[in-house]
Amino acid sequence: SDCIVTSGTCTCQVLIQHYELHKSHLLSSFTLDHELSKQGEKEEKVIPTVVVSGAPGLCDIIRKDTPFKVKTMPKDMKREDIARMDLDPSVFAVVVGYDLDISYNRIAFAGVYARALPSHGLFLATNSDREFPASGQNVLPGAGCLVAPFKEFVVDKSPVYAGKPSKLMLEIAMDKYCVKVDEVVMIGDRLDTDIRMAKDCRVFSICTLTGVTTERVLKEAYGTLDYPDAIIGGVHDLLG
Repeated sequence: SDCIVTSGTCTCQVLIQHYELHKSHLLSSFTLDHELSKQGEKEEKVIPTVVVSGAPGLCDIIRKDTPFKVKTMPKDMKREDIARMDLDPSVFAVVVGYDLDISYNRIAFAGVYARALPSHGLFLATNSDREFPASGQNVLPGAGCLVAPFKEFVVDKSPVYAGKPSKLMLEIAMDKYCVKVDEVVMIGDRLDTDIRMAKDCRVFSICTLTGVTTERVLKEAYGTLDYPDAIIGGVHDLLG
């Protein structure tokens, strides 16, 4: 697993890098939950907090690989509770990822925090995939569809994408394994994420036809920036 760089891995890296870059500004915007009430009382340490709207696995990796506290919507929280809740001043980032249990209340909870982020706060999405191939005959909505409601609600702050098509993911992978651009080949099944990331990073791109991209889609994309350098029927073609 140490050899795999996922959107969750990149999310943690982006959170850490952003906090370290803007630490002085963020610390100045935090307030203590409990102010000193008696002389000699020790000052409470504020732990930077990340609000997450996503699957439990995303929360787990942020807890494991970052020093930040994770906040999610309480299961029994209702719409009227969200409208009246006092916001945690230690929140510096909101992360939105793939979530099979997405609901209006979850969108509202994380969305309210995203709208209230400090000036140096971070609105982060794991990836922008519109759909992904499932085991059946139909494709299903991807994480990008779950980010869309937040983009409508949080109008003054656009999300930063940790995963594809953001260059961050490939840059983090290249830095981790100490490889150069001319030593990298990007293989993927999506033109608007996999191939676009490769093009933006100027690495050689190969599109495989075992996912969402069909020959018709490739034909329509010919001549565009998202057109791959090479096309294969499947990854097995690279072995023979």
